[in-house]
Amino acid sequence: MSTCGVVFLMIIIQRGKYQEFVNKYVVRPMKSLLPHKETSEASDEKDKESGNFDFIGRDIIRETSKVAKTIGKNIKEFVSKNTKGLDCDKEFSGEMVDGFKSKVKAIYPGTKWCGDGNISKSYDDLGKFADTDKCCREHDMCPINIDAGATKYDLVNTGLFTRSHCDCDKKFYDCLKEAGGVVAESIGFTYFTVLGPQCFKEEYPIIGCLDTKEKKCLQYVTDTRRPKMYQWFDSPTF
Repeated sequence: MSTCGVVFLMIIIQRGKYQEFVNKYVVRPMKSLLPHKETSEASDEKDKESGNFDFIGRDIIRETSKVAKTIGKNIKEFVSKNTKGLDCDKEFSGEMVDGFKSKVKAIYPGTKWCGDGNISKSYDDLGKFADTDKCCREHDMCPINIDAGATKYDLVNTGLFTRSHCDCDKKFYDCLKEAGGVVAESIGFTYFTVLGPQCFKEEYPIIGCLDTKEKKCLQYVTDTRRPKMYQWFDSPTF
């Protein structure tokens, strides 16, 4: 599966103005950072995301940081106002979705697995940010997922993107946290906090929620007297 075309997303200023939002805060700032093809071959030296970079790595971090600083306030406001992420937002649909998706069909600079599909030549082919790339590679290969609009396990994915089994999303989350650094944080924030696709797993029927954060359920109440079934669960914020 794809990791949803990793990009930065920001504040929704007013309802009904998604196209303006996407153009102003997504397309323009990130256009120079989203290559249409593989950027460059990774050097033989395996640089760490949190270590020293050659000039290519420094340029990627520098440009990414510029965008992050420019839209930082908007990101915070978006997170505080958004309900469950764009994947669950019914107003973010139609032509706006098509236009948005067409702009993010790219691989995150410095990686080969983080984005729409992958540009690797083999399983062991990783980008400059190898630790983060490994996280995306494992998530891409999650064997249990449901494509957008598809029905599986008696569940219908009404979201905008592919949804994965909760075990895969948890491994992805933990892996990115362990990798650390600007790139891993950017990818984790975009996937879990902004896009926020729900995951699914087999569990006792949900009958309530004990704790919520930013309108996402953190602790579910289940009925252990009934058989387990596949259900949707909110993803954590990053």
